[in-house]
Amino acid sequence: MLPFVVLPAISLASLAFYNLQSALPITITDHNTKMNLTKIDLNLFHIFDIIYTEQNLTRAGQILGITQPAVSNALARLRESFNDVLFTRTAQGMMPTPVAQNVIPSVREALLLLRTSVQEGHCFDPSTSSKRYKLSIPDIEECTLMPDLVPVLSQHAPNISLKTTHHRETELTNDLTTGALDIAIEGPCKVPPNIRQLKIKEEDRVCVARNDHPTIQGTLSLQQYADAQHLTISASNNHTSFLDTELARLGIKRNIVIETHTHFSSPPLILMTDYILTVPRALGLSFQSHLGMQVFDLPLEIPPIQTYLYWHENAENDPSNQWMRDHIIKVMHEQSIAGSKPFFAMTDRTPEPAI
Repeated sequence: MLPFVVLPAISLASLAFYNLQSALPITITDHNTKMNLTKIDLNLFHIFDIIYTEQNLTRAGQILGITQPAVSNALARLRESFNDVLFTRTAQGMMPTPVAQNVIPSVREALLLLRTSVQEGHCFDPSTSSKRYKLSIPDIEECTLMPDLVPVLSQHAPNISLKTTHHRETELTNDLTTGALDIAIEGPCKVPPNIRQLKIKEEDRVCVARNDHPTIQGTLSLQQYADAQHLTISASNNHTSFLDTELARLGIKRNIVIETHTHFSSPPLILMTDYILTVPRALGLSFQSHLGMQVFDLPLEIPPIQTYLYWHENAENDPSNQWMRDHIIKVMHEQSIAGSKPFFAMTDRTPEPAI
């Protein structure tokens, strides 16, 4: 695979700070302007970003490794450069002014481009990169994706590391914006335009029950589904609440007896009770083949579960972020063709040819 090519560092920095100038509430025209970027210490923009994120000068100093008076001195220089107080002290912390809110996207874009230029040089080489990726992913997607993704990453990028967590939908925009996350995999989310999204999977739902269930055998009617005792997963990629919304349109309310936060506890609970569970089809078929459960199509028409990939617009052209996105998309596409691997059963894998 050819390396991703990026523009020289000076071009990236120039473009980013051109955008910063465009966001400022003043006009930069000549050497007599109020803000002359050639005379500004670029470290001030990093301090600006940390103060904006932390909204506390003491915490900002701790993160930066400098004293609180030094942070205050830097803030005074920033205020002079921007001709604005930038942050006002309140009971909730140092709150940004409209000017600070206006310029922070361009400041962060500039810092990201500069960091990328310094860290990656003129290209991203996965074989030598030591980047640490931060990925938000629901437990079920993690268990089906990671067994196929990790071997590919290990083969082509042996020095990178990957940390997975699951962030709530309400946290995604902020965490992708601040860099706490590089990429998120989640169901449909309401995100602002600066968060990019791409649908990477659709999957329908099925219902599972133990093989010797006393009242459900062979077929599952809508009435049986409504009367049954249900086990649900609260963190199931948003499809649980969506399902109940669709059922409510039919005048049906499920009898939810147990609600857990992870899929890992569901197999033994289904096997030892008369509960039924609604899950994505791949997971249901896995339960059937490995645990002998019954699998039923849902007795109602309902749109499929959709899975999206999310990343911040600042990472749109970041070659390291794009490389990881491409591999996630490729693995999920291959799984959709071949059928997802069981989330609790590992199989031998032959390394893929070089990509």
